Amino acid sequence: MIGYGMLYAAAVGIPILLAAFAGAKVLRRYGKPERGIWVAALGLALVLPLAFMAVPRAGNVTLSAVPGAQPDAGLEGTGLLGLSEFVVVAPVEAGPAFDTLLIAAWLLASLALALKWTVAAKRLAKVGASWRPRAVDGIHVWQTPDLGPAVSGVFRPRILMPEWMMSMPRDQQDLVVLHEQEHIRARDPVVMAGTRIARILAPWNPVVWLLASRLLHALELDCDRRVLRRRPDIGNYGDTLLKVSARGTRPLVAAAAFSESHAPLQKRILAMTTPPRTTSILGITTALGLAVLLVMASCEVPVPTRQGPEAQLSVVEASQKDLIRLQVERNGAVVIDGVPYHVEEVSEVVGPLYEASDGHLVAFIGGDPGTPYGVMDRLQNELVEAGVLRVVFEIPGVAPSTSTEEGLRVVLPDRGDGRGPGPARPVTGEPGPGEVRVSARNILELVVLPIGIVEARRGDRRSDVQQMRVGDVGQLWLTEVASNPNLIAVVKTHPEAPYRSMTEVLSALHEARAERISVQVLETG
Repeated sequence: MIGYGMLYAAAVGIPILLAAFAGAKVLRRYGKPERGIWVAALGLALVLPLAFMAVPRAGNVTLSAVPGAQPDAGLEGTGLLGLSEFVVVAPVEAGPAFDTLLIAAWLLASLALALKWTVAAKRLAKVGASWRPRAVDGIHVWQTPDLGPAVSGVFRPRILMPEWMMSMPRDQQDLVVLHEQEHIRARDPVVMAGTRIARILAPWNPVVWLLASRLLHALELDCDRRVLRRRPDIGNYGDTLLKVSARGTRPLVAAAAFSESHAPLQKRILAMTTPPRTTSILGITTALGLAVLLVMASCEVPVPTRQGPEAQLSVVEASQKDLIRLQVERNGAVVIDGVPYHVEEVSEVVGPLYEASDGHLVAFIGGDPGTPYGVMDRLQNELVEAGVLRVVFEIPGVAPSTSTEEGLRVVLPDRGDGRGPGPARPVTGEPGPGEVRVSARNILELVVLPIGIVEARRGDRRSDVQQMRVGDVGQLWLTEVASNPNLIAVVKTHPEAPYRSMTEVLSALHEARAERISVQVLETG
């Protein structure tokens, strides 16, 4: 889960990164400060993934239990696919989990970066004992043997000037000091410290590293613009940059340097010598719209399946001895631990195993997506009769998805015969056991046929039959529910219809945000 979370965080950050690039390009074209957009992008790349994953969303668990199974104490049955609860089964395995290894690597990387920063800061403080104060153009600076020009410190910054700069022309010394003063006025050392903290928090996220790098780049470009605004001498300022860069600057932790390598010299000079364009409302609006769309795209990145507070209540840990696998064949045969049985014999075989496990048995059902739905329905009933409460479907391509915020609510009133949920249907007279009164006009009946076609009937217009493909069910639901918010979808599946067809119909209803669904087998003959 940790690995998926890391990939998700990086995926969310990519549209944010693209939005920042688009916005910064427009701001640079008009000669505007860029730092703000990169600060916002870095903050969003860190916070948005955490916010999305921290908000519990019902329906993120896709494994489910058999119909009629009674939920654990305190759990509310969902009735998805005719099943009464969700169950996440986590078999206990020996050895460290992969998530544990990822967390350990994450912590080690973060500690290494934090230690590197701390050690470098202490070394800088140690050598600071040899620095001498002096004044340049009336500004208090610290003269160092070879460190600088830079700003040292975060909350109490000091301007550092190396000895070799004292031989430079006075006007160029003034420009260097002005540059460092601008860094201090803009609180750039604090922002730079923030970028290092971001890297420490997410050392595995390449988007965070790239955003931090671009932010440091923007700090230098913005600082150059502010200096030239106060001293509009591009030639002299560029010459000063070249002289300082030629001497090189030792890396300084927690320092903003005049010739900082975060912004290549060529790009800094190009930015200074390129005249800004006249502000265009159309250009700014277009860039802003593109940035908003990209940020919205990051919000649409699917959140990895996780166990929210509600799902955690139904998590079951099972040892290998409590697991049983059932392979369902198209002809109705069920292979249990390598031995074939008829589907009607399942309860006799599984019942003793369930009792021997003290009620901890978990059944894993595998099979062909084309297995007739009638076979699957009989198998589920057999498991209920055997007392098995926890079942996980492993059939390829038919695992139900419930990723909406509200989840998928299924209307399945009690049958009244001890077998759990039954169908919602219109009744006449007084409702009997297991029946619920539903107005015929509130029923949309969807019949799944063996040939993969779905027949739709309105409850109050039984003769009005509409045939469609499975993929059209969602659009039909959206159309019908728009005119009748009380609508209930009754999904009736022919016993010979492929199991995949039924799950595809439910998936289409789910995508259309259907909230009330009844699931049953179509009575034939």
